[in-house]
Amino acid sequence: MSDSILKIIHELNNKNFKKALELCEKYSENNDLHILNNLKGIIFINLKDHHKAIEYFKKSLNYKEDYVEGYSNLANAYFSIKNFSKSIDTIIKALNYEPKNQNLHFNLAFFFSENRQYQKAVKQYHKAMILGYNKEIVLNNIGNIYIKEKNYLKAKKYFLECLKISSSNYLTINNLIRSLILKRDFIEAEKYQKISDKLEIKNNIYFINKAELFFFFKKYEKAENILNEFCKKNKYDIGANISLSLIYSNLGKFENSYKLIEDIYKLNPNNNTLNLIQSMNLLKKGKFKEGWKLYDKSLQIKDNYYPNIPFWKGEDLRKKKILVYEDQGIGDSIQFSKFLFYLNKICTDIRIEVRESVVELFQKNILNLKTYKKGSNSNSNCDYKISFASLNNFFYENKNKQEKKLFKIEQGTILKWAKKITSKKLKVGLTWSGSLYGVNEPFRSIELDKLKKILSLDCEFFCLQKDIWERDKKYFKNSKINYLGDNNFLEIAAIIENLDLVISTDTSTLHLASTLEKLTWGLISFNPEWRWWKYNNPFFYKKLVEYKQEKFNNWNLVLNNVFIDLKKIVDTKKHTK
Repeated sequence: MSDSILKIIHELNNKNFKKALELCEKYSENNDLHILNNLKGIIFINLKDHHKAIEYFKKSLNYKEDYVEGYSNLANAYFSIKNFSKSIDTIIKALNYEPKNQNLHFNLAFFFSENRQYQKAVKQYHKAMILGYNKEIVLNNIGNIYIKEKNYLKAKKYFLECLKISSSNYLTINNLIRSLILKRDFIEAEKYQKISDKLEIKNNIYFINKAELFFFFKKYEKAENILNEFCKKNKYDIGANISLSLIYSNLGKFENSYKLIEDIYKLNPNNNTLNLIQSMNLLKKGKFKEGWKLYDKSLQIKDNYYPNIPFWKGEDLRKKKILVYEDQGIGDSIQFSKFLFYLNKICTDIRIEVRESVVELFQKNILNLKTYKKGSNSNSNCDYKISFASLNNFFYENKNKQEKKLFKIEQGTILKWAKKITSKKLKVGLTWSGSLYGVNEPFRSIELDKLKKILSLDCEFFCLQKDIWERDKKYFKNSKINYLGDNNFLEIAAIIENLDLVISTDTSTLHLASTLEKLTWGLISFNPEWRWWKYNNPFFYKKLVEYKQEKFNNWNLVLNNVFIDLKKIVDTKKHTK
């Protein structure tokens, strides 16, 4: 390596990037041109000009085709501009030259993970570990992948394996506690929390975990205080402040929650999570224009779904293809599907991507829109993209207009279920809990045994939810609720068409039944999503009746009111026979 190259490296190490670039321009030797261009790329990475950096990394590889460091830097540069597919392709090319390079396998695993190709990431992490990469780091990373996949049992397995190597690894212990909390295994989480309490290092995850455990064991004041103290000393810690704001909201201290998020948002205006939360807060306050604008900003910052397709910002859609994709939950996709009518008036080629369980439902739409499974990579050639929720930016003023029902449930499918739902009694569909692992799920769901008074009424009850929580299985087995199997949403829609009434907590079932214009009673928690606040109520559901909690985590009054109203219908039905 020449003295000139060494001087450039020296200036680069000292972060004198302009001086380093000047030395690069003066370089006149023909040797080491691959290194020179690689260094230029690194300089431009540091100067935040990623496209220029990519240009020089490519030049470096033109001079030396097997230059593995150049491939690694090029892959990282692509990653910086969120071109994950090219990051992956570039590392794979590097592995052709050094197939046993542990760092390359580790980096490839990371890129796969960031591109949400989780099982490919796990495979590469295992390869990196076999080749000698730090086992603790790899096991921790795999555990965190399984957290992202909501496979908390597997996450636990990898964290425990990591603890066999180092029983006092504070990062692993806190990650394990996190997985147990998300798994709703609070008793075991508390056991490991006591171990974490004895460790000297107390990071933000420690305080978040401890506060959440206090909260779930109904020690609300302790939960608030421990995070309050931590956040006062760590005002830039995003995760801890978000956790504290959620505690404030659940306890009815909404202004405290709003102010906390507003303050930390000002310090981190380009954080996608904070943009999302702040947008939800603005929507709760009825500030729709600002709220939806920030919502879009959060998506644009994250932009990990078809990153090469630009977001639609109101451009002319004639002769263009637009992809409408599911960003939040299934309920959002169903609720905002109304806006597809208005989008269809300005674009004739709309593609939809949703989760597998709702693909068939969306395929049966009266607009004949093309529907695909989310993540199928079928629409990479679209001109624009927009999330279902972001349609509010353009069509929110139409939220209360009555349109035709989007979904067409074939008569044959409805009749198939009619043969199984033959009761002469009032036929009631029930959903009492949503996805087990939703962030706020324990508080917007209801334990099944709390519905026993309602279930005592002379009705025919049908289970409409997909997952039965462990806590409910015993009571469910001995209840008179009819279980019709694990059906997709098209089948659930057909079942709903055969019912008289749907009673549901804030789940996708509630949105589906309301969209189908079935009489629906919504059981809404004390701290609900933005759509259930006074400014949005009831958004555009004409046959929805809301029963709202007046106190946090107390369903007694709600369920009593539902019982009274349902009994009236039952008594009336008996009287009119």
